[in-house]
Amino acid sequence: MRKRSISLLLVLCLCIPWGAVTAAAAEPEGKAVFTADSADAEGCFDLTLTLYNARFNVFSFALRYDPDTVEPVDAAGKTAAEFWDFADKGNTPWMSTIGESLDADKGLIEFTGYVNPGKSVTTDGREKVTGVANVGASGLEVFTFRFKKLGTAPVVIELAAQSATKPWAEDLPAGGAILDAGESMKASYEVQLPADLGTSGSVSDEGTAGGGTSSGGTSSGDTAEDKPAKPVKPAVTADELVENTLFLQIGNRAAVAFGGVTAIYPGEPDVYAYINGDGRTMIPVRFVAERLGATVVWDHGVVDIRKGDTVIRMPVGSKEYTINGVTKTMDTATIRPAHGRTMVPIRFVAEALGYHVQYDTTYHMAIISAKDWTPGGKTEEAALSQASGLLIMYGGFVM
Repeated sequence: MRKRSISLLLVLCLCIPWGAVTAAAAEPEGKAVFTADSADAEGCFDLTLTLYNARFNVFSFALRYDPDTVEPVDAAGKTAAEFWDFADKGNTPWMSTIGESLDADKGLIEFTGYVNPGKSVTTDGREKVTGVANVGASGLEVFTFRFKKLGTAPVVIELAAQSATKPWAEDLPAGGAILDAGESMKASYEVQLPADLGTSGSVSDEGTAGGGTSSGGTSSGDTAEDKPAKPVKPAVTADELVENTLFLQIGNRAAVAFGGVTAIYPGEPDVYAYINGDGRTMIPVRFVAERLGATVVWDHGVVDIRKGDTVIRMPVGSKEYTINGVTKTMDTATIRPAHGRTMVPIRFVAEALGYHVQYDTTYHMAIISAKDWTPGGKTEEAALSQASGLLIMYGGFVM
């Protein structure tokens, strides 16, 4: 991608939201606690995530568990096949989630929550800021998970901190992150199990706010000597991210598609990404799928999406869809509004086609990338600023 002029850099500076400028204000150390209750007669118990002393617009966590001692289950106590079978975000209308996954083979759980654009939540009389959760010492519950104890051995559930031998999320070396406008706060992450279940543990994260660097954290069972070195990955520049990413800004009729600005549908001003009443980002399926290398066919009320050996079929008006003939369920339905373009929840299509999906609350951007994308990373923030600047400068010319 060509180098930007000084005038573009000025535009980028002017378009950074105020929240991003003030994000580094002093905060008490945050804390995220996964607290389990005692098991019932069937061995089932809940694990609740509560956040304390934290100002954030995004949080992300990874947990690992020993499948020989415990398993995720649904409300009826049956083995969970997917993330939402055993997870519940309760009464949190201010929050949406993305990147939820359950890998039962590895015993690895990952999820990210973000504050919906225009929403806010506070506790303990803290300042109310649009697009931000501002939580005090009394805490805020954001997730509850259902598990079942297997056998008599102690349950193992812990933060998936960086490890040479255990599964962990590469973009979360401390097992979690609590972020505000791209800066992660100094925090501790804990799993608290009652004595009848297993052993508690904790991980610390030095954060990046105020110019520090994020540490991989140290779990209660690690020592400095046996803590493995973080694997070194080739550096990815902001330009490379932009060139490998599709950005759709909520309410914007233009998009940044793999390095260039384009109209979503020229001459159709009503077609743009939006967030529906279920808190899901809805996108025009043909525009997105074709730019991800897929073909799209309208087949008597069903959207047929094909790329290589992958076939996705999404009936309009239904939450059910199929991937290669296997029926799956979304948490919101595909729709076809009056403008005649089929709108689908973003991650179900993009992830099925092999792309990573994120949502940024600062710029209100849906992000579909061929590259790993670390929420809140400095390179990613630069890429978002670049994409936002392109939309501001050129979006009006591609309608």
